[in-house]
Amino acid sequence: MGTSQQAKKFDPSRGVKYQYVIDEVTRAPVLLPRQDHKGVITGREVYLDSDGDHKGHTLLCPDCEQAFMTYVPESKRMGNIRVRGHFKISNRKDNPGHSEDCISELRGDPYSSREREFDYSKGPIIYMNSLAPEFNERASGRVSRGRNVFFEEDEKGILRFRPEYVDLADRESFSVKNAGDLFRVISRLPLERLQDAKIIYGSSVVSWDQFVIKNIQQRAGVGETKFSRFINLARDLFDGKFHPVLIHFNSHLHKPRLVTFDGETGQRVSLPRFRMDHNGRGVTVIPLVTVFGEEAKKDIREPGRKFVLGLPKEMRPVAGSHDRYFMIVDVYTDALVAGYDIETLRGLVGSKSQNGKGQSWDRASVDSGPH
Repeated sequence: MGTSQQAKKFDPSRGVKYQYVIDEVTRAPVLLPRQDHKGVITGREVYLDSDGDHKGHTLLCPDCEQAFMTYVPESKRMGNIRVRGHFKISNRKDNPGHSEDCISELRGDPYSSREREFDYSKGPIIYMNSLAPEFNERASGRVSRGRNVFFEEDEKGILRFRPEYVDLADRESFSVKNAGDLFRVISRLPLERLQDAKIIYGSSVVSWDQFVIKNIQQRAGVGETKFSRFINLARDLFDGKFHPVLIHFNSHLHKPRLVTFDGETGQRVSLPRFRMDHNGRGVTVIPLVTVFGEEAKKDIREPGRKFVLGLPKEMRPVAGSHDRYFMIVDVYTDALVAGYDIETLRGLVGSKSQNGKGQSWDRASVDSGPH
């Protein structure tokens, strides 16, 4: 995936209302003036001072650091509805607009039924619900709708997070449709926030460690290999819990082979098998990732690192065996499969993480923690 800086068509009437921007001079994040906040901001310290420290400075979109932004004070609209102060894209004639790979359109509305200010020390929510049409078809509708699970209405009819999900209330949110969108979000997040991200699909909430699954074994001790993420995923599937995963493997080491089911042909990758306890006995699990999209089949045949964004389907018993299972992950949409070489990955994260500081990829963003 490239990092094009070509500008999107400028449209000042559209775009996210931001709570902070980037100062072009200091390259640091700048919050709205203090009066536009309901409470304490966690993870950010500098407030806009247009007549002081930030006088004459150009303010930039925090997602691409290209589009010019402007501060809009609090106002009232028809019906006496208060619109909180915010930053939005400027209508300056020399405004280059958002870059082609800006993630502004993937953001949730920060002013929709907000109960509190964002906590920028936390990871964001990444919604996978925009993938629901394909995911629900392949999962046979086994994932519940999340609205009634996460929210309840107060006496004024405003949706608020239920007490058991209050940790989600002050997190930024993004909604992704494909693997490319996901990596655009990854490219803008500092590593510590990425590792604290929550992935929501329907009524399921999973941590980053539950979401990113990789097949590279990690030595846990002499002669021992850990597959903890795969084991945890298998336990979820055995328990009837379904959630999206980003599976990472190298097709040079695990070569795909052509398979046919019900007249459809796919490229299947068999990942390393592992042992785990299930119902008081040891079983062997063999993860099978099969892609059916025409472009995805071509891509996965090329040697290199691959990322598959999918919804694991089931734990299927191996015919004639009492202690072996296939972990089935079928992917039908081309855009859910992505291939990146290590230099591209380093460039994605190292060159454009928020606030211009960059971060070292070095496998950390998707390879962190035990596996």
